Amino acid sequence: SSCNPRVAVDGDTVMVVAGDDEGTVEFYSISDDVYETTAVFERDYVVNQIAISGNRAVIGAPEENSPRGKTGTVYVYERDSSTGTWSQFMRLVPGDAGNDLKFGYSVSIEDDLLVVGTSVRDSYSRGHAYIFRRNAVTWIQEAKLTNPLDRGLFGRAVSVKGDTIVVSDASANANQYGSVFVYRFNSLSNA
Repeated sequence: SSCNPRVAVDGDTVMVVAGDDEGTVEFYSISDDVYETTAVFERDYVVNQIAISGNRAVIGAPEENSPRGKTGTVYVYERDSSTGTWSQFMRLVPGDAGNDLKFGYSVSIEDDLLVVGTSVRDSYSRGHAYIFRRNAVTWIQEAKLTNPLDRGLFGRAVSVKGDTIVVSDASANANQYGSVFVYRFNSLSNA
């Protein structure tokens, strides 16, 4: 699968952020060069990034408010393989959600593995990437990656492929360039 912040493609399925308010997500199927709308979800939050893998899709909404500020949320959608119907499966927030975390700034999914980045940058935090894994019934937060450097914009872009997770640190100034961190899962499925 491949994606950018506003379009995601996996096989014959296309997912697009649409609408003037950037709160509408549309799903299309492609067959014989014909695009057919299969689902439209209108949301009351701004969608920042989307990703899709097979019958699972994720929507990052980092500006979504909670009682603690703009904590952010990720919505997981699943497609019924027999009917082709998409529906919201779960709403994810990190176990340590804090004020203005902006969880969901970046998202990437492959099969049963989901990586969610943040966009926080303050005197206390340097950004994070959260790893979730789907078990038989739900998504479980499995790990939290933090920036190994003492600077921050870690998690503004994330990607997962197989047993490899890539997280960017977009920090840059006159003497520093951004960085990319590559993580691989070991046989125990720990990052």
